[in-house]
Amino acid sequence: MAAAKTKKPLRRKWLLYALLIIVLLVAGFKVYNHFSIAANKRAFQNARTTIDSIYYDAVKQIGPADNAQTSSSCSRNHVEFGRGQLSCNVGIDFIYGVNNETDANSKMAAIQRTIKQSKLEQEQTLSSALKDTVVASSYYHTASDIYKFQGLDCTSSYIYDTPQLTSLNVQDQTKKTFEISIGCSGPAKQQYYRLAS
Repeated sequence: MAAAKTKKPLRRKWLLYALLIIVLLVAGFKVYNHFSIAANKRAFQNARTTIDSIYYDAVKQIGPADNAQTSSSCSRNHVEFGRGQLSCNVGIDFIYGVNNETDANSKMAAIQRTIKQSKLEQEQTLSSALKDTVVASSYYHTASDIYKFQGLDCTSSYIYDTPQLTSLNVQDQTKKTFEISIGCSGPAKQQYYRLAS
């Protein structure tokens, strides 16, 4: 009889320990999830601040842009059933009217120096000049560089005198276009910005 009584409290004790462990695991997961979402959101906010800072520093060095446009959006990749992975991006596009490709390369080098001084981490050797490519009898003059920032993938793209690729207009229509796009993107834990259509 005495042995049966001691087994019952032991079972209750183990049941309580198991229940306590389950509660602690659930609570730990909720806390981790909360901090994970906050860190992910902060990465996009910090990227926005860094990109804006790069733009303002570039304008100080090479003069005001003819036009500029910021963007912040989220999107889902397409899957057959259900909802795809959510990702967000932040960026800025700005454009200058330039006289020639040498002028564009000079501005690109100045912007690259500005980015190098920022918090974006260079992932590859920087483009030394715009590359000229012919595709289906159309000339493309482009360059791009790849960076990382707090787990996000970032790029800086440069487009010279290729109107079919530029999204902004220059003020002096006699000048050639030189458009710069700087942006960061990555998987998002929540929808921080509007969904792109």
